[in-house]
Amino acid sequence: MYLQRNKISYQAICDHINSKQSDFKLFKDFFTRFRSKENYYKGRSKAEKLTRIHQYTKDFRSKNENEEEHLEKQLLTLVVEANVEEFYAYANINKHPPYDEERLNLFFSTNNPAGLVIKNNLRHKKHFNWVLSTKDHGSDYKILAIEVSNKFSEYATIETNEYWKLCWINKETKTLQFVYDSINKQTYLVARNKEGSWYIKDNIYSSNLDKRRPKYISDENVVDRIEKGERANLSALKNLLESNELGLAIAFMKRTTEQTIQKPESNALKDISAEYQENLRLLNINNRSTEIFNKTNATLKYDILKLWDRIFK
Repeated sequence: MYLQRNKISYQAICDHINSKQSDFKLFKDFFTRFRSKENYYKGRSKAEKLTRIHQYTKDFRSKNENEEEHLEKQLLTLVVEANVEEFYAYANINKHPPYDEERLNLFFSTNNPAGLVIKNNLRHKKHFNWVLSTKDHGSDYKILAIEVSNKFSEYATIETNEYWKLCWINKETKTLQFVYDSINKQTYLVARNKEGSWYIKDNIYSSNLDKRRPKYISDENVVDRIEKGERANLSALKNLLESNELGLAIAFMKRTTEQTIQKPESNALKDISAEYQENLRLLNINNRSTEIFNKTNATLKYDILKLWDRIFK
């Protein structure tokens, strides 16, 4: 009625809609629907034409909103189900039947950061023969809040607030080895692959910097550092201690002294290694402060250098 009272022509409406580039997608077939087809253009009053235009654009907008709502639900479901699968993977590692890591491909690209982090976590637990304790120590997770923060044609970001408690025990001894207990904000970068399916490319979050989970040390890590000559190897050992690589320093010392070490010194080195592992374990199960952990490590560094002097005196 406003258009009729102000004598705005049908052509003026068309020109106005065409000028609104931001709305062009919404009205992309407006002209084919209402200008080229005679049944929409001829033999009808202006009011009828405007009513049909209004109904069409209303239906089109409703369809677009439904598609957007469906996409948002799809993205949120992806992150929720990915969390379920990640926890399931941790809960079943080192158990029978073995966890099938191919399941992760439903949610993650295992060649991108998010998938690689999970696969490395699983590899680490396999090496140390740890299992997740869900009964005695109550390992669990919960998504406390979740929302889609940005959507683009090929990417989206999802923000969450999550609670994770992962209590890892040694499978054989049943002793608690490591506790990850955190409530933090996480940002998921979700991407669309060539087939049009969405997957989690990256997951950005802050973790507890006080934790020092034990590292897997291969022979290659040690052999690459060994040089000819006691003085050069002592310098390499000191460098490892200065950078707080105690586990690697102990492995390096074992390898460089294996031909010359006597039984008393060998037992002393085993005791140092055991004390370091226990110091690490107590820090990681929240039974030792970082300050005490660092003081104990400082004593162990001194003991390692004293033992080196005993071996090569």
